[in-house]
Formats: sequence, structure tokens, C-alpha cells
Amino acid sequence: AAQLDDECVQIAALCGLFDLILIFGFDRLLEHPKQTERKKEGEELSDAEMSGADASGSAAGGEGEEEGQNTTEAILSIMSALLDNDSPDVRTLCAEGVAKLLLTGRLVSKRLLSHLVLLWYNPTSEELTRLTGCLGTFLPMFAFASRKNQECVGEVVVPVIKVLLECPAMSPLVAVDVNNVAQFLTHLTNSEYLQRGKEEVTETRGSVHGAVAVAACKEALTGSSDETRCWLKLLNMLYVPPTDKEAVETLVGLCNELRQCVDDNQTMKMLTKFSSSLSTAVTCESSETPDMPVDSPVVVIETSSSGIDVSETKERNQKSMKTKRKTPAKESQLQSFFECDDDIGSWGSSSEN
Repeated sequence: AAQLDDECVQIAALCGLFDLILIFGFDRLLEHPKQTERKKEGEELSDAEMSGADASGSAAGGEGEEEGQNTTEAILSIMSALLDNDSPDVRTLCAEGVAKLLLTGRLVSKRLLSHLVLLWYNPTSEELTRLTGCLGTFLPMFAFASRKNQECVGEVVVPVIKVLLECPAMSPLVAVDVNNVAQFLTHLTNSEYLQRGKEEVTETRGSVHGAVAVAACKEALTGSSDETRCWLKLLNMLYVPPTDKEAVETLVGLCNELRQCVDDNQTMKMLTKFSSSLSTAVTCESSETPDMPVDSPVVVIETSSSGIDVSETKERNQKSMKTKRKTPAKESQLQSFFECDDDIGSWGSSSEN
């Protein structure tokens, strides 16, 4: 009904589908009918019946999981197709529903997330103010809500840019500025904008920009000269922190390989700029040394007028450092998107003219 019927029936079917998923989640929708009946009846099985049920359940378990996976894929395919529907109202309603499912954690799909990004940049959506307003508010809200969400956005950066670089000449996406999209996605994956009140940023897990940079650098190795320049522009927008040692080491090796494939000066300049930023990160990491113990002797290097270096230990420097340690330090001065709790039945309450 969500695909084949009239527009009003499609909207009603979509509203019901999104309402069910929001309330119960995908797990309850994919639950086998017999399991639901047993839960409702609360029947008790004897030991013999239980062993027989386990034997038959283990045989049917694989089929049930496969059936549930196929059902999930079918639902996601329907949602993805409706995001490209000819009707603006259906397209807008589907985008709102997918955005709510992603924001509430009921759905995790990189394919649908990348589809929403492309839909927001698609020139055919410019006149749909409700759609663009919804997506323009949802994307930063979703990305900055948690580290997990930001990693999900980071995984769609390269696929989205690949679609824009490889789209056919008749596609409306040809008019999209790839650099603008890259800047926006770089902003969404910047860990500085995470809501630290809910989740602290942990550098031990690596950086999102580091993972994006590695994926982009691999694409630059296999793309054409024009595509390589686009990937290098993206690389120079990213910030790979020195603490992400694994990503820095991988990128240094990939840049060395890429240097052998680049044959024009403009691309080489962009590659040199990115390589310099990696060298700076390596230098910053290696220059960090532990603080000198207070009780250790301080050696002062003095140069005589004859140009001969003379080294001597200054006891008064030790006394001065101990005195500073006793001095107490001064205390430092510590200085909507749509509402997700709206009535569930409010899907598609208004439509585009």
C-alpha cells in the first residue's frame, strides 16, 4: 500500500508504519506470530515438551532469523524508494519519519542517512521548505547528539561524495557543489561540537576525522586526476589529532603511495599541504616529554666570552623551585528540530503546496 496505491493511501500506510516502529521497534514487528501467541497465553511446558521445543526451535531458528533479516531489508528498501517518490508530500513524510527513527535510535542505517543528506542537497528539494527545514535541523542535531551518531555520519562522508562525483550528466545532483557538501560533512564530524554533557569524547577510540581521512585517501589512490583533487580538498579540511597514532601512521604511508601517482603541480601542492599537517602532528606527539622532577639538579649552560660552554649546578634554582611548589595555586574561574514527543498520530499533518 505504501508503494502502489494512491497518494492518500500511501501517506496513511507510512503513518501507520512509522508509528508502529516508533512505539514497538523493529524487533516486535519481526517477531514470529507463534512466539507472540505463546507470550500472550503464558503456557507452561513440561521438561519433555521443552526439550522437544528446543530441538524444533533450533532447527527453525536459522529460518526465522533469515526471514526477519529479509523483512527488515524489505522495509528499508521501501523507505529508500519512497525518499525518491514523485509526490512531494510522500517524499517529505518519509524523510520526516526516517529522521525521527534515526534520532530516537529505533533505526540505524547508513544507507538511509546518506540518502537524507543527498535529498537535502538535491536541487529538486529547494522549494520544499518543510522538507529542507526538517533535514537542515535534523542533521546537526543527530550528529552532535553522541559519539556513536557522529561515527555513523563519518561513515557516510565518502559514499555521499562518491555519488556526487559519479552521478550521470542528466542527474540533478550534477549541480551540487561537492566542496560545499564536504565542508558541511566535515563540520558534522568535528568532535568539538559534541554534546559533552551526555557523553565525553574519548580519544583512545580514535578520531572520526582520522577514519574519514583514511577512507578518502584510499579513494584518491584509485580515482581519476579530477577525483583525486576533490579527495585532497576534503583531506585538507579534516583535522587528524596527534593522539590518533594509528590513523596518522596509515595516512603517512598512503600519502607516500599517492605521491608517486600525482603528476600535476596543483594536486601535488594539496598533497604536500596535507603531508605537512601530518608531519606537524607527528612532531607534536614526539615532542611531549614528562615534567622534570623538582628535586633533580638543574643544569644551566653558560657561555663564556671565549666561546667555551661551562656547565654548573645552580643550588639557588632548586631552592626557588621548592619555594614555588609551596605557594598555593590560584583557583581557576569556572565559567528544534521537531519535537520527538509529539503525538504519534501527527505524521503528515500539513503538506507542501
